[in-house]
Amino acid sequence: MSTTAKLSVYDPPAPTTAVVTIPPTDMELAVRSARHAVRDTLTAAGEATTAVAGRWVSLESSVAASVKSLYDPRDPTLNLLYPPLALFTASFVLRSRGLVARATLPPLAMAAAAAYFTPHTAHLAASTARNALPVDAQRSVDSAITDAAKQWRAVRMRAAEVQAKARELSAGVVAPSTQAKPLDQAELVKGLESMYSMRGPSGVREVVEREAAADAAAAEAASSTASESDSSDSPIA
Repeated sequence: MSTTAKLSVYDPPAPTTAVVTIPPTDMELAVRSARHAVRDTLTAAGEATTAVAGRWVSLESSVAASVKSLYDPRDPTLNLLYPPLALFTASFVLRSRGLVARATLPPLAMAAAAAYFTPHTAHLAASTARNALPVDAQRSVDSAITDAAKQWRAVRMRAAEVQAKARELSAGVVAPSTQAKPLDQAELVKGLESMYSMRGPSGVREVVEREAAADAAAAEAASSTASESDSSDSPIA
């Protein structure tokens, strides 16, 4: 008889393994909780940053669209710098003034600069702001603008009338003084007689006639001297 064992045609049974579960320690639980908290915080911060960036981009796009809709291409682009420059300059100059001046004058300076340097853009901005108001407010604004325009027109007409009257008065005062009247010998004699009434009319008349004769003699002497000098300067043939 053979002593060898007959081999089985089946696989041997798998060995049994025992799974030992080690409970986590308190340190491991704390580290896991901290890691999860940091992960959740970073995720929330990233989402908040993305939302803020999206809102900023949308706000920038809306502002750019609003500014582009208010800008009139007929105005130079460089002139858009003058209204805010006027605002900052007025604020700097009026920094030591009263509260009312600091609150009202810088915006007025900005509006004046906008109306002067960018008139078309200022008109478009004013029209857009007016259209954004209620109907009653629009009517009030229109009536106020109409009254201001009428008052300004009246002031200009009054100033033109005053200037015209001033020119007429100056012309009436200056013109007669610039016209010199011819000197009459009879009037001169009469004036001298009234001034020197103690000497008598005959003495005054004699003085005037003697001075006239002396002037005539001096003129004849000068003319004769000039003719002699001309004849001496001419070449002899």
